[in-house]
Amino acid sequence: MCCRAHALQDGEEPQHQPHENPSLPPPTAAIEQHDKNSDLDSEILESDVAEELGFDDGDFGGIDELDFDLLEVKLTQHFNPTWFDRETGWRGQTYEESTEFCNKIDGYIPCPHYVYCPGDGKKVLGGRKEEGESWAAVVDGFNEWVQVGAGGECNLYSANEGETPGWGLTGDNNEEITRHIMCCKHQQDGEESNVESDTETVEEESVAETADIDDEGTNAEEPESSTMAQNENESSSMSIMEITTQNTFHPEWFDSRLGWLGGTYDEGKAFCESLPQANNGHWYLCPSQAYCPNGPRDKEPLYLQKDAFEGIQWAPISDKQNGWMMVGKMSQQVPHTCEEYFQINHHDPLWGLDGSSTDMKQHILCCNTPSGIYLSKSDEEDNIVPTNGGNPNKPNHDESALLGIFTPRWFSVTDGWNSGSHDDAIAFCEQHDGIHHNGKKMELCPYVAYCPEGPGTQPIDIGGHVDDNKEGQQWAPLFGQANHWVSISGEKACLAHLEVNGAEPSWGLDASNPDVKKHVLCCSPNQ
Repeated sequence: MCCRAHALQDGEEPQHQPHENPSLPPPTAAIEQHDKNSDLDSEILESDVAEELGFDDGDFGGIDELDFDLLEVKLTQHFNPTWFDRETGWRGQTYEESTEFCNKIDGYIPCPHYVYCPGDGKKVLGGRKEEGESWAAVVDGFNEWVQVGAGGECNLYSANEGETPGWGLTGDNNEEITRHIMCCKHQQDGEESNVESDTETVEEESVAETADIDDEGTNAEEPESSTMAQNENESSSMSIMEITTQNTFHPEWFDSRLGWLGGTYDEGKAFCESLPQANNGHWYLCPSQAYCPNGPRDKEPLYLQKDAFEGIQWAPISDKQNGWMMVGKMSQQVPHTCEEYFQINHHDPLWGLDGSSTDMKQHILCCNTPSGIYLSKSDEEDNIVPTNGGNPNKPNHDESALLGIFTPRWFSVTDGWNSGSHDDAIAFCEQHDGIHHNGKKMELCPYVAYCPEGPGTQPIDIGGHVDDNKEGQQWAPLFGQANHWVSISGEKACLAHLEVNGAEPSWGLDASNPDVKKHVLCCSPNQ
């Protein structure tokens, strides 16, 4: 084995993740981060590493097969190169996201080109990752990428095209060709070169910390070893991403035996925040990253390498208000484990607001550090306490209840709505004061406020709504996801644009096609 490899199983397709494209100019954060990484560039020149590893020629080119095998071992020991893909936590599509992803693993950066392709630079370390085109970020230059798929294997993009790729900055139409990345840890002077032994020490410490939490975490499988000397069937407790999650979030599982009874989204937040913590610390609801640090996969997908819980089980996540993740299985054939409710259904669940369906909300993950966790300004200011759960026998799905929760109001072009972009809609709602006299502005409404009865029904009727006979097909912007729109007219009413057309609309990013977006629903937060 030459490196930690997290390759997809034969025939499996990684889960496509919607991507929010940054603006076209080079991201400042990525350039600043690359400048920091460039401080390492001078220290990880191929000639310096070659000399340090005992290759007298000052480079790795022209070595024989025996030396190549030795080179793989030495590079692995020196850099601990680790592959990631869509199954093991890598979701990014831009160079900025590449550097941020690797930097989250302490001391790691995108690997240099000569680690991706050691020796004569014609063969990807660990073997090519796709039968088609596939590019991975390298630390050699800003927005520089190496081919790790078929066709020009190991070529740098700039060498092929004479420039770096625009999609490396924007993420436009590149999801299928950016599904792999290799991260490296550079050993500074005086550091132990056997990175594997360090990793094993961290793993052992992490197991000790979590032994009291859940005994199930002690019998999980280890990811493939980064040294040829280790047997790939040896077992360990946690993957490298789980170790990072453990050190960052310190999560713990709770269920009905430990006090979580499966209430509303806000009750889930309140439950975590009410847990006692030493040293004046605080507990928080965990983000999706903590629930599924290795990404969606068939076996042991949950934190602590747990198998998915039996049946349909949803757990609240801190990524967004009323956000939920599948921690059970929708079915044996299509489990949807580690996917978000919104991702599957294109709207948020009403049972996340009214306390119903407690039987499918029996598990929750709480974290005891706020790092990386979604907290709105009101969350930080409010002193939230647990509340009583809703009555699961009497879910309140009628419009009168929704009016009390969201207090929505329709706006049209006659009220000043300019029929602009999704971002324009967010700004438009925030220009209006809420009606609860709590000092809060209005905000764009979520799907459940538009369509309380779900897909295929009619939107909420509170006056000011679209006239199908005069205006034709109309779309309105939704809270919760960039450029997300729902139909509010005709036979497609209450269906998302993504669901109807397979993609979000280009006109949702600008002021084009104003005739199809004449209405917007704004809500007044009541807390």
